[in-house]
Amino acid sequence: MATITFTNLTVSGNMGFKEISFDAFRRILDFVEAQTNGAITTGADLNDLSEGTIKKAEITVQGNAAEVVVPDEKSNAAKEDPPKIDPYLLVGNYAGKDSVVRILKEYTGNPEGYMQEWMTTRQWMEKVELDPAAKLFAVAHILSDCAKAGLLERRADYNPEEHKNEVRFLLPIPVPRKIDETVEELADEPIAITEDNWKGNRVRTARMEAGFSVSELAELLHTDAGTVVKWETGTYRITGSVEEDLKKLFGNGLFVGMEDEHDGN
Repeated sequence: MATITFTNLTVSGNMGFKEISFDAFRRILDFVEAQTNGAITTGADLNDLSEGTIKKAEITVQGNAAEVVVPDEKSNAAKEDPPKIDPYLLVGNYAGKDSVVRILKEYTGNPEGYMQEWMTTRQWMEKVELDPAAKLFAVAHILSDCAKAGLLERRADYNPEEHKNEVRFLLPIPVPRKIDETVEELADEPIAITEDNWKGNRVRTARMEAGFSVSELAELLHTDAGTVVKWETGTYRITGSVEEDLKKLFGNGLFVGMEDEHDGN
């Protein structure tokens, strides 16, 4: 903001200007100077003003003092929003960074395709596909940098089995595909659904209908979330004792109908 102060004026008033040429504005100032018999002082060098068009200016005269205000276009330009910077640039360039960032960004863009679990770095690396160059030490540093940048949640949990605190992060892992979605995509090809796949899909459907997260179901079954995921995907077989516990939670009809469904294929 350029400010010019005049003294010893014999007139009072206010003049506002919009889109006035620099030459016209200087002639007005010369007129004010002539009316004050040359008694003019400035709080800013008029040579700092841009030649061409002055978008806005105001002259206020009161008694023996006057003030000329010209908004500084450079100051206004500085107030514009700065360009957005990718927050992942704050993360150190450790081996495997690109593959870690890819998963985190995919989760942000498609949260329905992932579920979040509190996990150690090692546990997470067992559940996602990372660059082979991504070693435990490097990934731990990448996740820590992400937490410092506010991109992840981090906490320390006590592990009674190891008798030590473990750093855990709230991390995304892919949601297992539904069996019926896979069948629909491969409808033109013969496909065999095993008993483990079928049971796992029924458990996942029942869990979601009941409003349980993977972690909550794992806690009810006295196991970990990773094991529940492997049951739901058919990677682990649901044994007799687990099957009985699941029936107590979701009803005796949880696994009824498998034979009928297979007969219909």
